[in-house]
Parts: sequence; structure tokens; C-alpha cells
Amino acid sequence: MSLSAEVRSVLAQLGVRPSGRRSQNFMIDRQALTDVADASGREGSVLEIGPGLGFLTRELLERSTRVVAVEKDRVLAEYLRRTYGARPFELIEADVLELSPAALADPPARVAGNIPYGITSPILEWLVRHRRTFRRAALTVQWEVAERLSARPDSRDWAPLTIFVQMHADIAIVRKVPKSSFYPAPEVDSAVITLTMLDRTRVDTGDEGHFFRIVRAAFQQRRKTLLNGLKNAVPGLDRRVWGDQLEACGIDARRRPETLSLEEWGALSRRTTLLAGGPGRC
Repeated sequence: MSLSAEVRSVLAQLGVRPSGRRSQNFMIDRQALTDVADASGREGSVLEIGPGLGFLTRELLERSTRVVAVEKDRVLAEYLRRTYGARPFELIEADVLELSPAALADPPARVAGNIPYGITSPILEWLVRHRRTFRRAALTVQWEVAERLSARPDSRDWAPLTIFVQMHADIAIVRKVPKSSFYPAPEVDSAVITLTMLDRTRVDTGDEGHFFRIVRAAFQQRRKTLLNGLKNAVPGLDRRVWGDQLEACGIDARRRPETLSLEEWGALSRRTTLLAGGPGRC
């Protein structure tokens, strides 16, 4: 039986239509499923985000000592328990964004999942926040998200999410996945990506909270120059102060935020951390 036929059959048994509240795009390309599982690695156990009907779960069980799956949908969670309960499989019925690694008795170091498009950014941020626990992730995301995450400075895809993830992880695009690989087919193509967490931030920021505060402030007005975008980023630091600090870091105040590299953002953050109330340095 093809996976698309299996999806329709199981959803019919569960009384779930592939639309409405439980609408989800199920991956039905066996090779793509294999590629996600292979990209996640083979050592130890793995955390699976949003297993759905368990097609990726099957592949992960062949490569892992244990699969810990997080599924918030009650109907799908019960189906997964019945289907994989006899295997080295643990089901947590919860919203992964509300889950703390501390709640897991033996948290896996690896993560895999076909990520719902609507919560891709929050899940990426959740993974990075818990990077000390989850050291590697293999995920399916929208193709445009994969392009944004792997973007370089001075491109239209260079954005705060890109900077945030690249500060903490190596990103690689494993392969493109066409929309026909899902049921129901979405409107856009996807990609399998991997995130390998770094032991330390890629660039010294002085203070990470301050770093991302000024990055977000600048990108909120990305069509404006750095000087205009940053002038209200931090209380007490006015246009004149920002002009002086940009000059001290060798950064032209007329540049746009998307042109700055991680190293330049780090230098500006270190320089202005002191002015914002922390220990600053260039």
C-alpha cells in the first residue's frame, strides 16, 4: 500500500478529515522519510516532534534505541500508542513548546520531525534554547525557511531568526522535498535540514540579551539606516551615542542591518553592552 493510501485509510478509521482543526501535511515520500531519519543520526534515543501517523517514527525505530514522541493531538496520540506501544517507544501527549527537558527522565540528545509550518520559528527557538540537551536536529521545514536559515549577510534572507540560529548552530540543507511528497500537498516545497549545536556561541556578544535586542530593533526598520533603526533600541542611548559607537566599531552608520555580519553585530553588541548597563568591550 502506498503511504498516501495508508494516510487516507488511517484517517478514515480515526474519523479525521485532512482539513480543519487537525489539518496536517503527512510526509508520504519513503525516501524523504529515510533521509530525515538518516540525517538525525543513529546513536542512542531520539525525540520526535509531531509524529502524526508515525511514518517517520517507523524509520527512527530502526535506527534508535528509543523514540520519545511528542504529539499534542489526542486522537493521533492514542493511535500512536496502539500502533507502537510494544516497541521502544514513549509517547508524551503535550505541546512541545511547553515541554522542558527537565520533564524527561532520560532526554535524548537528538531531535527529528516534520515541523508544522505555522510554528517553525517557535520550534527552532525552543531547540536553540535547549541546545545543551538537544545537540542535533533533523527537521523538515518550508524551503524558504531553509534558505533563510542558511543565508549569508547582505542578502534578502538575512534576518533575526537567521542570526539567532547561526549564532548557536551549524545549519545544513540535506535535500529539497517537493510538495508532492506530502498528503495533502501543501502550496510550497520543503527541505530536510540539520542543526548541529555549537559548544559556544559563534561570536562573543558581551551580553546575549542585549545583542538580540539591538538586532531585532534594527531589523524592525530594515529599510532604514543602522543609525535610524538603532536610535531608540536601548533607553538612554540616543542617535549621537549610536553614531559614536558605530564609528568606534568601524561600521558605517548609513549601512542597512542586513549587511552586517555576525562578527560586526557581535562587536557592536560588546561595545554597547557597557552603555546598556553591562560589561562592554569592543
